[in-house]
Amino acid sequence: MDVLIDEAVKFAFVLLTPLALAVLYKGFAKLGLQIDAEKQGKIEAAVRIAVAEAEEWASRQIKARIKVNPRDKFERALETVIVKLPNVDPNEATTIIHAMLPQMGLGAAAGARALGEAVRTPKRGK
Repeated sequence: MDVLIDEAVKFAFVLLTPLALAVLYKGFAKLGLQIDAEKQGKIEAAVRIAVAEAEEWASRQIKARIKVNPRDKFERALETVIVKLPNVDPNEATTIIHAMLPQMGLGAAAGARALGEAVRTPKRGK
């Protein structure tokens, strides 16, 4: 049963990732934003680094017993992207961060994964 759930989750992510990117590009087209492949690659790399740095920062805060709000992590990642790529519009960076969180196993995707693991984990004493 665990293997079936794991494979179903992997299959869903394989299907949803291209769909999410297609929606992202359609959204940019509707807003009149044109992104070439090189710029997109640079933004995605900066987003991955920024999100990873924000996660590490949050981890240090939590270890120091300082409460961290998910919005603080997001804003920290956004600021890092804007500093590294000053020509990127903050709205564009925000959209890309939201689109990439599932690919990185963060955001709502992390909650879905944790729920799946909780369902698969047998209860103790049974």
